[in-house]
Amino acid sequence: MKMNKLIYALVIGASLFTAACSEDLLDIPQKASTSADEFFAKEEAAQSLLLSCYAELTDRIAAADWGDGSQFGSPFLTVLNYSADDVFSAGKDITDHFDIRQFDEFRYDTKNVQVKAVYNRLYKIIFMCNQLKANIVGDTPAKKAAIAEARVMSAYSHMMAALFFENPPLVPELTTDYVKNAESQEQILKWCIAECEASMPDLKEREGASDKEGCYRITKGFAQFVAGKCAVFLGDWATAEKYLKPLCESPNYALVDKFRDLTHIEGDGNAEKILECNIVENADANSFTEMLRGGWMATNVISWRSDDLPTIPNIMGVAGGWGGGAINDQFAKKMYAHEPNSQRRIATFLTPDELLYDETLCGWPADTAHLTLEQKKADPSRGINAPTGAYSRCEYMAIKKMTLPTDKSTRADANMANFVIARLGEAYLLYAEACLKSGNTAEGKKYLNKIQERAGAPVTDLTMETLMDEKQYELWFEGCRFFDLVRWNKQNGLDIKAIFDKVTDNIPFLYDLFFVPEGNDMYDANYYQKEHKFVSVTKHPLAEGNVTDRFTVGKHEYFPFPEDALNLNPELVQHANW
Repeated sequence: MKMNKLIYALVIGASLFTAACSEDLLDIPQKASTSADEFFAKEEAAQSLLLSCYAELTDRIAAADWGDGSQFGSPFLTVLNYSADDVFSAGKDITDHFDIRQFDEFRYDTKNVQVKAVYNRLYKIIFMCNQLKANIVGDTPAKKAAIAEARVMSAYSHMMAALFFENPPLVPELTTDYVKNAESQEQILKWCIAECEASMPDLKEREGASDKEGCYRITKGFAQFVAGKCAVFLGDWATAEKYLKPLCESPNYALVDKFRDLTHIEGDGNAEKILECNIVENADANSFTEMLRGGWMATNVISWRSDDLPTIPNIMGVAGGWGGGAINDQFAKKMYAHEPNSQRRIATFLTPDELLYDETLCGWPADTAHLTLEQKKADPSRGINAPTGAYSRCEYMAIKKMTLPTDKSTRADANMANFVIARLGEAYLLYAEACLKSGNTAEGKKYLNKIQERAGAPVTDLTMETLMDEKQYELWFEGCRFFDLVRWNKQNGLDIKAIFDKVTDNIPFLYDLFFVPEGNDMYDANYYQKEHKFVSVTKHPLAEGNVTDRFTVGKHEYFPFPEDALNLNPELVQHANW
């Protein structure tokens, strides 16, 4: 096994003089040349490599990239959320955005560019962290902190790789050898916990709940989060409590009052954030790089479809919305029945009346004329102008991750809200579950209820059912649901196939009867050109197209290793059913 070292040197060239010049003038000692050992012994070398690690984390976790096929947004946004049972890929129709809608319909394979992007991105972060660990000796507090941050960053990346791919390679250090599959997911997650534990003494803590910088870099709190989450996925409830309890009790973090702010620019660096990728505009940066870090086409993808709207409502931060990332109608109806007027529900999706008539929650250009409610009901410049139905849309229109005007950048197609990796709301629910499983129900209920009270939702007892429901309400479209379903299937016997079969190919089409003309099956003379009325109808486009793909037990719980990775690494073994 060999360790690579980066060598930094400044090469100086010299011009030759004429033969009349003295040769002594050519005997010039080389200046500004530094050996690798000398360079890496310096404090600034550790900080330089650490900054490279954070740049890698931001570019690989938060950013889109045309080059690796993730132009529709970070694959950690699209792949995980589209794979869940409560999100529809939506778009124009069943052919739209097929690169990412494959996850919604379980039609991806080993050649999928998004899966490849996830795999490559995680191991690029791991490689950069290993570079730092291999070259920096922790002989000062600053160097020890840099090494600790790199170790936890690597642990987070390994955890994500294990949850995505089950038993991908465990790469704790630089190597020139081919890397083999880990023995198991359990091996990786236990290693991640050990890395976090060993790093905690050298990590800084966030300096109070108002410390924005403390959630833009890896702290002891984030190490506790990663260790606790790994323990939950291992079913090691005592270890999960050990790490999550001090995090949840820490005065350095707090639930924020406004749930809406958590996914928008107003919430950047707030008290609830444990770690997020800090997306900042830099006038000196390359414009294309800034667009990628701002999510690029995700701004268009995860917005209401402009083609289905007579005018662009005030809530939309872009004019060219493509209609992706719709909320599943079955889940939306469940959440509305549970908490119809909660601030959490209102920040997740809008009702028809809120969308059509509420000038604060949505708003339309015509509202500047101060229309009465009756005039709004008959206003042709608002509503859903799709006479054949808006694909994969129900009466409730999702807004949680949609780019709002305040999120918009001066860069085209960029959303400058930070990309959240970990927040306290998830930590509370992980801790509540660990407490429930260990029999410490009263303690777990306290944190479940804190989440419910902040949301403005009903307060309940702590059971596995209320915990699973609450996590879905709280963390919809935040990349948690798919991993949780897989874990609950293993730990609690949840019938994951039945959950997916219930929603796959049961696609809502949303009609606004105001725009449905005579001759259409949905035509209603009481509403056409008279009053807006939302109605959704469930259709089955996959069956109509003879598409038979569905969630397959023993296959779709984990993603396949990319074909390119298998071709490049003869030691990597594909999962049996792929």
